Amino acid sequence: MGKELVLPFETIFMQEICLTDEKIRELIKKGRLFWNKGLAPGASGNLSFRKENGFVITSTRAKLSTLSLEDFVEVVRLENRKVWVRGKKLPSSETLLHWEIYKMRKDINAIFHLHDAEVLGKGEKFQIPCTFEEKPEGSYELAQEVVKLLKIEPEISYFILRGHGIVSLGKSIGEANRLVLTYHNIVKGAKKV
Repeated sequence: MGKELVLPFETIFMQEICLTDEKIRELIKKGRLFWNKGLAPGASGNLSFRKENGFVITSTRAKLSTLSLEDFVEVVRLENRKVWVRGKKLPSSETLLHWEIYKMRKDINAIFHLHDAEVLGKGEKFQIPCTFEEKPEGSYELAQEVVKLLKIEPEISYFILRGHGIVSLGKSIGEANRLVLTYHNIVKGAKKV
């Protein structure tokens, strides 16, 4: 068994239910695709989509290769590092990151955070926007790094979390997916320097 997970927030379960939504089924398919392409090794990466009053996100330590309906949690409220949810599992450790992006970008309805080694290794060459400092994964500080970047470049839809992974933002699940695959293919297809 791995080390004990300590989330940067307290989770308050409002309802312990299994969520059912067609968009969740769409994310399950995307998760398997990303895992097959090597963009979500192990239990890394998280996917979400906006709802009227919050968002649905993969649970903490969910493996994108084997996602099921029970691996999704609806985040209804976040205040004073307490997260109110509907679902059966703890929300992703990157919930704060997703929360801050949805709060800042009303045009965004889907967020994918993955671990694309190709883009991480060559992103600078392609001038892909990147957060300024490396911060611990899942931390409040990492979420604030993203806030800083989005204040400077408010229209970006794809960027690198320094030393950690990539984030793709879309007006839809399909758009966020296209950005992930487009950047991956461009960077992977580039000749080695």
